[in-house]
Amino acid sequence: MLGAGGLLSVLKGQKEVFFFDVADPRKPKFLTSADPPLSAITDEFHALPEGGFLVTMMGGPAGHAPGRVAEFNRNLELIAEHPETPPDDGFNPHGISVRPELNLMVTSDFICPSTTLHAMPGGLDLRGSIRVWDLQQRKILRTIHIPMPAEPLMCS
Repeated sequence: MLGAGGLLSVLKGQKEVFFFDVADPRKPKFLTSADPPLSAITDEFHALPEGGFLVTMMGGPAGHAPGRVAEFNRNLELIAEHPETPPDDGFNPHGISVRPELNLMVTSDFICPSTTLHAMPGGLDLRGSIRVWDLQQRKILRTIHIPMPAEPLMCS
């Protein structure tokens, strides 16, 4: 199973999350796609041991804050977008790490995705937060603010 995201699909009003059967990597088979209603800008996938995925969605429906963590069950059906009531302090989840044995999930906020478009005035709106979650309840327990988020490194 392969999960992939149409990072900028929101710009065309297209579905954003895609799942493929890659049992035969030479002939991947498209299975289904989804468009979570509360979030956009697909980023990172975490496969769940019981089947399904947690997916960081960096932005809201129009690419601004707040984003969400979308949850898909083993049948690849969208079952929730977490948290139900997201923080209002620049919640744009990017990376995800999960430790089920500790009942722990961590996400990191990186950037408000809509500010990466040239059409947006004001430049990049970088984020600097780590969110510590109760994995089983899918609730944020703590936010660690990083005072001065660095701009992405540019390779020359």
